[in-house]
Amino acid sequence: MWSPNTIRMGFFVVVFLVHTAINAYLFYRGWGVVKTLPKPAKIGYCVVFAVLYLAFLTAMSGRNILPLGVQKILYSIGTVWMGYMLYLTAYFLITDLGYGVKCRVKGIRCRVKGIRCKVKGTPYTFYPTPFTLYRRVQVISGYVLVSLLLLYGNYQFNHPKIVEKEIVLNKGIAGQARNDSLLEIADAGASLAGARSLKIVAVSDFHLGVQIDKKKLQKYVQLINAQQPDVIVIAGDLVDNNALPLNLEKMEEEINQLQAPLGVYFCLGNHEYLSGIDASEAFLKKTNLIVLKDSVATIAGGVQIIGRDDKQGNPNRLSLKQIQGKGCKVKGEGCKVKDENNPAPCTLHPVPCTLHPAPVTLHPSPVTFHPSPCTFHLSPVVTILLDHEPYNLEETEAAGIDLQFSGHTHHGQIFPFNKLVEHLFEVAYGYKQKGKTGVYVTSGIGLWGPPFRIGTQSEIVVVKLVIN
Repeated sequence: MWSPNTIRMGFFVVVFLVHTAINAYLFYRGWGVVKTLPKPAKIGYCVVFAVLYLAFLTAMSGRNILPLGVQKILYSIGTVWMGYMLYLTAYFLITDLGYGVKCRVKGIRCRVKGIRCKVKGTPYTFYPTPFTLYRRVQVISGYVLVSLLLLYGNYQFNHPKIVEKEIVLNKGIAGQARNDSLLEIADAGASLAGARSLKIVAVSDFHLGVQIDKKKLQKYVQLINAQQPDVIVIAGDLVDNNALPLNLEKMEEEINQLQAPLGVYFCLGNHEYLSGIDASEAFLKKTNLIVLKDSVATIAGGVQIIGRDDKQGNPNRLSLKQIQGKGCKVKGEGCKVKDENNPAPCTLHPVPCTLHPAPVTLHPSPVTFHPSPCTFHLSPVVTILLDHEPYNLEETEAAGIDLQFSGHTHHGQIFPFNKLVEHLFEVAYGYKQKGKTGVYVTSGIGLWGPPFRIGTQSEIVVVKLVIN
């Protein structure tokens, strides 16, 4: 059995080889046009292509040592070029195939080398135009068309969609005296008793770093707060490739502006581990996020939020049954928060217990708690699961989870990868009802690599959770 480090190393080797092969192919195609130009143009072409090829590799390998400004420039060039790599390769292959078929239909034999067309019984004749002209038209039209496509994809990425979803849960609340209400929250004396719904904003895959910087994060925070959620959940991958840019730009200042009276909850994703789990967790400690790592928190009304550790980062993470069966580890203590200025609701560390909602009174700022100790209740009204990667949904269903939020897939991010991930995951994007369990996989608000959304969308999911 290969270790996670060996698997990651193998992945990066494969990426390097594929990256090199595609660049060699595109260089060769462009060279067929440039070689007829004057020497300075040929030298310039070689220099530009070397920069395009090396930009992403240099940005990734030097992410811990290069100045942040240099990283941003190299990463931007490299990731934009990745979009060109994909679609130019596809365009050249498809147009060459069409050219070859046309030659065959016209009764012309094509030799593989240079795809020179020879009419039977006659000297070399080019169809429909000299081959060099065909190449020029192919290369120039390819770059123009792909540029237009990528402009559209970048617009899609920079304008996240607000996706609204109403989910109805039919729950029987046994053993609890309720006045026909789900939530019993006191907000500075203004009771919301009688409410039967919970407004949740679910996001995932911020991928904060050199590409999605503090300025973009500020925009995301404003969009999220504008939805006026009761609770915010983030299903992993807050960090992209390295926590250093987050610390240098003090991105915790923007994250701490997220506003939800019932708190902001976060579970780890695979990129927290790829970026270095120690550095990622050190950054998370500077935020007001309530990090759930194989642990549980209960908010008002008996709504329980479970956060799982990442499957790739920790293959030995606890099972859902183990998390649910931890039992109470805090004896006779009242409610605690990590910071008295944190407006989060009552949570206990390691937070396995379910808290009966009655004795806990929440106030907007600063948070104060009922002086009597918390009492514990073992039957939550609703259970919400945060699990970054949407694998093993049968385990979620068997554990009696009401609603799972996941991310990770990005819905493939750009065509045709959206079609690929739809075959790799039971739920690659959107909502699916699996027995009594609802699963929502978001395409994410950010992205990794090429800054484009083609065939997919960046999104903020606003769920109105209604409990009957």
